[in-house]
Amino acid sequence: MKICFWNTQRNPGLSQYNMAWPGANYQIACEVLGNATLWVPKQNPRKDMAQLGYCVVIPFSNVSVEEVEIDNFEALTGDKFWLKGGNNFKKQSKRQVAQVYAIYPARLDENIFVYHCNSSDRAPSLMAWVIAQLVTDYNDFILLGDFNCEPDDLMSSLSYLYRTCSNSALQDDLEGVRVIWAGHTHNAKAIGGATKTLDYIVTKGREYELRVDTSTQDADHYPIVANNLFINFNGNYNQLHTWSHKGFYWSVTWKRVYNNNGCVAWELVG
Repeated sequence: MKICFWNTQRNPGLSQYNMAWPGANYQIACEVLGNATLWVPKQNPRKDMAQLGYCVVIPFSNVSVEEVEIDNFEALTGDKFWLKGGNNFKKQSKRQVAQVYAIYPARLDENIFVYHCNSSDRAPSLMAWVIAQLVTDYNDFILLGDFNCEPDDLMSSLSYLYRTCSNSALQDDLEGVRVIWAGHTHNAKAIGGATKTLDYIVTKGREYELRVDTSTQDADHYPIVANNLFINFNGNYNQLHTWSHKGFYWSVTWKRVYNNNGCVAWELVG
């Protein structure tokens, strides 16, 4: 399985993207112009706002995307959301989560999701919320997207959720989540190339290697591609990851399970 994702920065032409990743099973984009399959505005009724659209890039007409409902945070975790704004995901997130699904008679043997998270300091917390939903509903999945937070910040947020949530079943489900990245992907138009790692993948129960295409200069993000050719790295080691909030600290052990060809994968151990 080879899955590609790209924040196109409202790019009107995706033909070069089709050419950039030959042999891909699925190519998913956000911030698309034209006919996106899913539009998810926040409070604005305008549905032609490019930054709010996801699509599966033509010619992959045998799959599409549809919105995924994210549960009330307190119902999901047993606790109120730690940021102001309440427990309703649609009131907290500018965009919703989408799932890739097959159009009959095609089949899809992977649970594939895409999310373009808020560009704000809320991003790590919203990402933890989304991941809590996915581990509750699925034994295995792959989540791709422009997450608008660095992997280290997401791991800290997941560590906090793991240590503080009242739902012990959710704690168990979070074990085994992997955060996988392969270098900087954002500000691709800046002198010297990208400077932030915002586009990457989160998985559970699936082993993917990630890489970044630094040759595409058409947007402020580089495309990423996930390959299920994961081979466990022999140099595994554990590391405590600490989240600090209002003077309190929580530590969780993460294990590095892969480090090869610029791709790094960390797994939540507990």
